[in-house]
Amino acid sequence: DWVPTPFTSRQAAKDFFEGEFIQKLQGQENAQVLAKYFYTNIKEVDGGADWRFYKPGILASAKEGRSQERWEEIRSLQCPTLVIRGENSDELSEEVYLRMLEENSKIQGLEVLRAGHWVHFEQPQIFIQGLKDFFDENGY
Repeated sequence: DWVPTPFTSRQAAKDFFEGEFIQKLQGQENAQVLAKYFYTNIKEVDGGADWRFYKPGILASAKEGRSQERWEEIRSLQCPTLVIRGENSDELSEEVYLRMLEENSKIQGLEVLRAGHWVHFEQPQIFIQGLKDFFDENGY
């Protein structure tokens, strides 16, 4: 768990995001932006500070979404679809990514080097260019 919530106060959250959190990102160029984004999602709660969203609900939703395979949904996609995968993603394996491309010819893929699951954060220029290229190629 990258963010030790709840915090004792909003100030403690701010200190964490401006210090330890940025250090965990090991010099990522957008570390400060991500830290500020996360901090804005912390609110005062019961004498401390915690996420604005309902964390157990987010975790339950993620778990439920992964509880079964979704290959029928992949095969049934009718519109052009872009799947972006970071080369080092621990959320979308290369095996599953390649199978998605094989299962439906409407799916186009972009695998981004030197990125994990948060491609939009780790390689924003490549991510944005990939979206622009996809939209241009598909008349959007």
